[in-house]
Amino acid sequence: MLVSSDEDADQEESSREKTAILKKQDEAEKQFEKFRKLVPRNHPYSYREYFMDNMVATKLFAEKAQREMTGSKS
Repeated sequence: MLVSSDEDADQEESSREKTAILKKQDEAEKQFEKFRKLVPRNHPYSYREYFMDNMVATKLFAEKAQREMTGSKS
């Protein structure tokens, strides 16, 4: 019975985490729609893929710069 209780607790926690992620994703979608309404119609940022590509590139560049800074301090 104790194992089942632990499994139930794990499943419940997993369910809460998934719900929280979905809520964050929904909120992100709403925020992006607000942003998109502020951008001129044919601007590249009005296209989600272009915006996301730039976000990913920025993150990768920041990570690379951080690694280089950490490496130079050694």
